[in-house]
Amino acid sequence: MVSKKLLEPLSRFIGVCRDKSLDYMLMGGFAVQFWTRGRTTRDMDVTVLLGLMDPKEFENLMQGAGFKRRMPSTLFHPPQLILFDYQPKGTELVLEFDVTLADSEYQTTALKRAPLLTWLKQKVKVISPEDLILHKLSAGRPLDIFDAKETCREQSGQLDLTYLRYWAKKLKLETALAKIVKK
Repeated sequence: MVSKKLLEPLSRFIGVCRDKSLDYMLMGGFAVQFWTRGRTTRDMDVTVLLGLMDPKEFENLMQGAGFKRRMPSTLFHPPQLILFDYQPKGTELVLEFDVTLADSEYQTTALKRAPLLTWLKQKVKVISPEDLILHKLSAGRPLDIFDAKETCREQSGQLDLTYLRYWAKKLKLETALAKIVKK
């Protein structure tokens, strides 16, 4: 399971979203623990739908909640990705929050489908298992493919295969999905 040290920054992040009525969902390695065996992760990946809010206003709200803007370590940095660090008081630990700004039909659909789950007595919106699989296949790294396979295996019989196949086709992930989903 992911460290309890994430609870403080996660609560602050959710507070910003709740106060401004922003839809969000937790994704990435953190979300894997909800749908399959947990694994450690170095960061928190989230998607947020800002609606009419300017990204700079969102950035300012996050900074007001104790997050610091982090500049990307590579030249490839899509404009819809904002990186933050959070350091809990009294610790040397710096937690990374990678925020993707929802800007597509698929991301908006995934946000609407994200269930509200409980983690350490905190209600959090977490990417659905189907969308986690698509997200991981899209990333395509070996660990992401492993996460997608494990999610398929653990959620076997509970996945909405029609939804998965529909979005895999639209996102050009049909071949990758076929390799991990049994007929």
